[in-house]
Amino acid sequence: GCALHDPLAVAVAIDPTLVGALGCNLRVDLLGEYRGRTICDERRLSDPDKSTLVALTVDAPRFLSEFKTRMARVRGFFDCYDWCDHSNQLKGPVPN
Repeated sequence: GCALHDPLAVAVAIDPTLVGALGCNLRVDLLGEYRGRTICDERRLSDPDKSTLVALTVDAPRFLSEFKTRMARVRGFFDCYDWCDHSNQLKGPVPN
């Protein structure tokens, strides 16, 4: 298999129930061992307001099923039209 980070992020924006998430406050480590990484801000662990949700679990079977269904729909849509020649140049206007 392969990682599908971007499609998962879009799917979670549409359906947040695809992941189990933990609320936390994040910061970017500028000087320490994890320089450049986004890490939990240990100074704000007790803050009641959390600025970020960090996904810890994914309902992978449900995500993959939905992803494959949507990609099949998109492929079917594009297969209906012969918009491009073999050089991938559009032959004419794309239908709405």
